[in-house]
Amino acid sequence: MEPERSEPVQSTENSEPSDYDLKVDEQTDRFLTLKHQLTYFLVTAAIVPTGFTLKFAIDYTGSLPFGYWSTSLLAAAGAFGLLAAGCALGALRSDIASHRMHIATRYLRQSYEHLTQEEKRQWDRHNVLGRCCRDAGFCFLILAIVLQAAFFCLVLIKKGG
Repeated sequence: MEPERSEPVQSTENSEPSDYDLKVDEQTDRFLTLKHQLTYFLVTAAIVPTGFTLKFAIDYTGSLPFGYWSTSLLAAAGAFGLLAAGCALGALRSDIASHRMHIATRYLRQSYEHLTQEEKRQWDRHNVLGRCCRDAGFCFLILAIVLQAAFFCLVLIKKGG
């Protein structure tokens, strides 16, 4: 599968960008905005539930039976939540680097096809790294939420027993 690219097309040296080029640039900007919004969602979805769970644990430390497993689940959930947020921010960093390359290429009035193999490799690396970080962020988010749910289940089971 070919990595996603935010690349200019069809412009040649010393020519004005065509309507098609401008539409591609506009679409690229919208795609970057969507990726930014996805990053904000991932960071929020990872940090807010982790904060709630930690606050719950701190508030009820004296009245609920916390043991090794509940503390371990809580620590692992917090770590995976932070990893999810970190991966989302890493993806954002790669997306911005890719977009920076897109802008630099547009200023030179070149297309992706005009780049050297090294420039293409570098651009592709930013895109692949961004996608991998975003995918890892979602996986870590799922793990964090599952572990937090397991923590609450364990606390309820111990409280009821």
